[in-house]
Amino acid sequence: MDDKINKKNAFIRLINEFKIDGTPLGEIAPTYFDYLFQGRKKDVGNFNTTKTFIWILSKLRFKNNISEISGSIVLIPMDNSNKRSLELYEPIQKNLEENTFSTISVKDWLKTISFKSFFAWLVNIPKINSELKKPLKYLVEKKILYPEDCFALKVLVMKNLLILGNTVNILKKSKVTSILVDWDHDNYQSLIVLAAKVAKIKTYTLIHGNICDRSFPILADTCICWGPKQYEYFVENGTDKNRLVIGGNPRFKNFKNRTSDLKEKLKIGNEKILLHFSQNFPEPNFDEFEFIKIIEEGVRNCSRDWKLVIKTHPVQNVNLFREKVNPETILLDSSIKLEDALSIADVSIIVNSTTIIDSILCGVPVTIFHPDGKPEDFQKALVDYSNLPLTSTALNITQLLNSINSDNVKEIMNFKAQVDFIDHYCSLKDVQAGKKIAQILMEQ
Repeated sequence: MDDKINKKNAFIRLINEFKIDGTPLGEIAPTYFDYLFQGRKKDVGNFNTTKTFIWILSKLRFKNNISEISGSIVLIPMDNSNKRSLELYEPIQKNLEENTFSTISVKDWLKTISFKSFFAWLVNIPKINSELKKPLKYLVEKKILYPEDCFALKVLVMKNLLILGNTVNILKKSKVTSILVDWDHDNYQSLIVLAAKVAKIKTYTLIHGNICDRSFPILADTCICWGPKQYEYFVENGTDKNRLVIGGNPRFKNFKNRTSDLKEKLKIGNEKILLHFSQNFPEPNFDEFEFIKIIEEGVRNCSRDWKLVIKTHPVQNVNLFREKVNPETILLDSSIKLEDALSIADVSIIVNSTTIIDSILCGVPVTIFHPDGKPEDFQKALVDYSNLPLTSTALNITQLLNSINSDNVKEIMNFKAQVDFIDHYCSLKDVQAGKKIAQILMEQ
């Protein structure tokens, strides 16, 4: 078993010994405790009482109004405006019978809170407040949590318990029999998973394609792995085989076999394309534009004729990038599909993203860029992709230049290794994966 995951599981078991209103504390706010385990005490967020209460009041209605629920299967993407998230669900939707399922984003799910749920929560606040004293004292004594962050954690737990109770009420009145989320460690998706378990509804997670310690422990009843590599990883690290099933990667398409007129539209000549996927890091010590400046310097000093193309994250404002980057740098916003961007790329340069995996699967060499000298908290925030084949890592501008200048840059993409990796990481792809996952959901 991986030592870090072993420690993470032990940490969460310890946190879960504390029950708040009958619910294990670690399950009420898994994202928060993921951050605490990584030692990122400054990144856990500031939960303001006034803002939280205003948010609650804005959601209050006489009854819950999720009219979108129909059928027995509910698919829950993080955000309907996030195309990357929706791409996981589209092949599954196509293989489910009409009227047997509904797709509701987390944002839509949280549109309303019933007065019934609100008043039950209000009555419970003294009890919740009392039960939080012991775990908060323990976390501070063990130096896991700063004393000044105790109140923020208390506000988050209070808010999440309201959402949890409201969601349980919704699900108990519904005819839902199974719920699928793309990542059960997202703060709000995890609450829906937890509420479904209380309501005795089967839960599934796609874990967003990641293989990392932040996916432990699995909160949903069943984890749908993309392929044998994920399956073996979870089993090796203590996950019960009965909670794992291989469904494939519904988002994967063979982008390199796709023709695209994007290069022509962008008026790019014979230059090679260095494609950078920007990150949506919340960490205060991560400056996206500081990284881009280093990459732009690398392109300027490169002995080859490269053109830097940046594909912004779906939630980022591309106009802000236009103000900050060099005029010769090309920007692609969320209207440009991932497959079109990858179809013109010669090399991808990425800090920390599942697009590393997408690039490898599509035959695009990857330079993982982790500039040295960054704070320890930033390093802890990174998922370790360095164990994946077909990648190189650059820690400074010299290594970055060596990577993109290399005559052997294509040779790191050994064809057999690439095919083996694809089959091991994604045993089924796109439509076939969608069909398999739909079958899993219907066979519950």
